[in-house]
Amino acid sequence: MENVYYPLLTAHNWVRWLVLLTGIWALVNAFMGVRSRGPMTSRAPFSAFMGSIHLQVLLGLGLFAIMGMNGMAPFPDGPRSSFGWEHLGLGLIAAVFATMANRAAKAPARAAPVYVADGTPAPGPTPTTVSDDITRWRSALFWTFLTWVPLLLAMPWWRPVLRMLGTE
Repeated sequence: MENVYYPLLTAHNWVRWLVLLTGIWALVNAFMGVRSRGPMTSRAPFSAFMGSIHLQVLLGLGLFAIMGMNGMAPFPDGPRSSFGWEHLGLGLIAAVFATMANRAAKAPARAAPVYVADGTPAPGPTPTTVSDDITRWRSALFWTFLTWVPLLLAMPWWRPVLRMLGTE
């Protein structure tokens, strides 16, 4: 299993930087959106952040499985013996929060227009209102910021910054 462990550990370490970069992108984008009070035209930063965290969680689950099959401790050099489980749990919480940020950025579903008997559209709400976008920006900012809390708590700061294949 060692031939799978080190490449997976290296990928998990490198994807950490992808998570941090996309997280900064999403946080800055949400903050700027709240400040500008403009329309939300793209949720790409939130989708990228969510996707990178989901990839990170999948790689981490693979590492936990390999380590469990080989009787290895997840963080033998950790601050506490429970840090491995904390790391896993906080990663899952961060994935849920990032998913909520991405969902908050998604445009609400709009009902099809209703027509009256003579074929004219029935009076109703406007398709998109500015207050909808402001609410989406604020929600996306809230959930993106909240994602950073477990993300920063789960990070093993004592580990090497960039890990290569076969190195601890």
